[in-house]
Amino acid sequence: MTSASHGKAEVSRLDRDRRLGTHCGHRGTQAILIVIREAIHLVVCHGELNEMTQESIAAAGNTEVSAYLALIELGYSVDRVDKDGEEHWIAKKGTLQLMANCPLELLGLSLLRSERGSRWQARDNEIDEFLERFYPSARRPWSSSRPT
Repeated sequence: MTSASHGKAEVSRLDRDRRLGTHCGHRGTQAILIVIREAIHLVVCHGELNEMTQESIAAAGNTEVSAYLALIELGYSVDRVDKDGEEHWIAKKGTLQLMANCPLELLGLSLLRSERGSRWQARDNEIDEFLERFYPSARRPWSSSRPT
């Protein structure tokens, strides 16, 4: 397209935009684009990312495939073993092997290992705090936090 024909195309596009703006009661394409941009901003900022919007995910059958896919994305190989009518799942990554009853439990174990490292086991004081919070009547007799 030559510079002259490019200029004519630009003028006709501006003309079209003005007519569209006049016809629609807007100020042309720029106003329409601003409205679209604002609508997108409202959807993103006030829809999915709004702090007032609460998301809930429950452990159910519809989370198993997603958990499996997340494990694969994290670099694990995942296998299902059916032995004596009992189903078990195994995830392997390097020298780490995780075993559970379902992919969702495997994903939880992988997060546990990832967050707490090779010393993932809870210490005595952490166990005591957990029991105190969630099972106050079941405190261990050897608890380090019991009154003296």
